[in-house]
Amino acid sequence: MKEDNKTIIDYIGQIFANFGVMILILMALSFIVGDQAKPYSRLFAMADQGLSFETLSQLLLLAVIISLGEILFLTVKWIKNLSVAVRIICFLLMIFITVVIFSIVFSWFSVKDIRAWIGFLLSFSICTAISTAIAALNEKMENKKMEEALKRFHKKR
Repeated sequence: MKEDNKTIIDYIGQIFANFGVMILILMALSFIVGDQAKPYSRLFAMADQGLSFETLSQLLLLAVIISLGEILFLTVKWIKNLSVAVRIICFLLMIFITVVIFSIVFSWFSVKDIRAWIGFLLSFSICTAISTAIAALNEKMENKKMEEALKRFHKKR
């Protein structure tokens, strides 16, 4: 939850970083289960041949919404009176609700198929766990750098 003076270029980079991760995940899934998932999900309409322009556009819109959520919930510029934990929960809940809405509106999978919802919940949970672990590791490394810089500063004095 860095508080930098970000430019529009930083935000665009953040959007495309999110978009890139989504594309990598869906490319891997298309390769692995594309043929089997084709009848069940519009995300895999092209099976293992790739992702459609329609799907790419939807994922780019999702990346924009996620980046806006990051700005809203994960910086102190907008929400100062909520704890970090509550802001992270709100951010994850916003992403979850957005993906559910996208799944329904864009027919990403059948809303009547319980297996599809179980798969969605499982994949969302796995992705959330992975991103949480990466964020925690990143914070730990940043804290270590700051600690070392502080030690160097005290040695010089």
